[in-house]
Amino acid sequence: MEREHDSALSSQVVIGMLRMLWHGQHDRHGGQPSAPGNVSIDEAQVAVSVAVTLVQWFDTELIGRAPRTS
Repeated sequence: MEREHDSALSSQVVIGMLRMLWHGQHDRHGGQPSAPGNVSIDEAQVAVSVAVTLVQWFDTELIGRAPRTS
């Protein structure tokens, strides 16, 4: 049985986490000028925690690509 909330679909939560990592790491992604390492400890800890969670979910195949429909 799948658990979904109308206001927070699982797919949108995962996409939001990925976007947060991509845009939040402005010193590494997105082309925004910033000195390397210009990220607070709090920002780095959150980014690592989210990244580890996503890697674990994908690695254990708890999430993956949606099946294609014909």
